[in-house]
Amino acid sequence: MQFHMALIDFEQGKYQKALAGLYQCLSISRQMEGLSNTADTLFNIARVLFYSLNDMAQVHTYFDEGMRLFQAWDDKESIAYCLVFSGLIALQEDDIVGAQPVIEQGLALFREMRHRHGTAHALYALAKVATREQQVARAYALYQESLTEAIVVGDKLQILSGFEGFACLIVENADRQHVEHSSMMAARLWGQAGKLREQMQVPRYPYEQAFSSDAITILTGSLHEPKIASEYEQGHAMTAEQILNWWRELRSQPGV
Repeated sequence: MQFHMALIDFEQGKYQKALAGLYQCLSISRQMEGLSNTADTLFNIARVLFYSLNDMAQVHTYFDEGMRLFQAWDDKESIAYCLVFSGLIALQEDDIVGAQPVIEQGLALFREMRHRHGTAHALYALAKVATREQQVARAYALYQESLTEAIVVGDKLQILSGFEGFACLIVENADRQHVEHSSMMAARLWGQAGKLREQMQVPRYPYEQAFSSDAITILTGSLHEPKIASEYEQGHAMTAEQILNWWRELRSQPGV
């Protein structure tokens, strides 16, 4: 119960409370020699520290121990999540070359297991790498594929993260002559993500805020403009499937 409450605190942005709960869980699981619970707790402590932009040395300490335990009994699902997370750590430390291969290893494991939640998450992480590498077309395709998987399984947190990442990518790569048009497209995706954040009552992770801070500032600052505000409201009113279908149709048009 305490473990699950800590994860809820994490999603709600109560990072110190989440860490306090997880540290207690870790102490108990170590005393009981529950290796599975210990590994899960170590991994989630690393996640909270990472997404709340805490000391990366601590992230490595908890993550590395958790990964070793998962590998000890060949827990493929957990290993796959660890591989993807390892890639995000590498990306945060500007090791772009090292990030992609480990995320792709995680993606391959998820696909082998037909694990659609994990597949969506891994594709999203690869979109982050492509964004950092300025491989815009690849990033678009990866976000779209990630969202397709996340929508199928109804993973709302992954869906809203995908739409926000997608929207930021559009804004960051807007042609100077088409800034308003790009902002309008992005605002519709942002509106869908905003609706999901309201429903789930979850804030944006500091990691996500920092990753796309300029685009987020531009997007949120432009919402007072009537045309952009109208697109945001349309996105807010649509379903995730409708938004994705709208985007596919838009991208299929010549010159878009």
